Amino acid sequence: PTTSPPYTADAMTVLRRPVPPLRHISSEALPPSIAALRRSSRSKLRPRDAASLSALSGMPSLWPQVVDTVCSAGVLPRKELFEAWEVAVCVDAAFPAIPLVADLAAGHGLLAWLLLLLGARRGVRRRAVCVDTRLPDAALSLSDAFGERWPQLRGQHQYVEGTLDAVSAAPGEALFTSVHACGPLSDRVIERAVASACPVALVPCCHSLRKQPPPPPFTRSALEAAAAALG
Repeated sequence: PTTSPPYTADAMTVLRRPVPPLRHISSEALPPSIAALRRSSRSKLRPRDAASLSALSGMPSLWPQVVDTVCSAGVLPRKELFEAWEVAVCVDAAFPAIPLVADLAAGHGLLAWLLLLLGARRGVRRRAVCVDTRLPDAALSLSDAFGERWPQLRGQHQYVEGTLDAVSAAPGEALFTSVHACGPLSDRVIERAVASACPVALVPCCHSLRKQPPPPPFTRSALEAAAAALG
């Protein structure tokens, strides 16, 4: 894999590079059959949902194929399709030629599949390695569905069961990604990227002050007061 510019050893490269703004999808742009649905729904997508979601206006030609594949698997919550898609589009735009993606705390592994597809449609061959402590059944179902639709990508997607502490890469070799890295998991993802001198694209998630007390000199009361001040 190349380590030539613009892929520097700075782990925060992605924060300083222009990415397309997230596109707000108004209810007027939605087909009537899904206009009333919340995109944040946790209900599982089913094959019957494919036609209506594929008709979403303003999406690229790859979108209907992804929707049909995800819906055929029947294991992914609707919210996670939209989240993974938006993150993948932004990451692909920020790192258009990155050849290796390490998706940490990967869960169902959809982000890695989308980054493979977005690269392939521009002629960029990528490899994606998903890492999580447990390989969920949903990841296997999605892998089967994507591998059946795009068999040429089967060998480029790998899922490894293991801890983040075992993850490393040569300087600039990989892009470290993670979506919904809850609490201190975000810190661990950044630590692995810094230790490997690789860029990172991270979407953090909730932080429980009960389960993960703040480290000194911070206190829970001080953080709660700061949050209240921000509204």
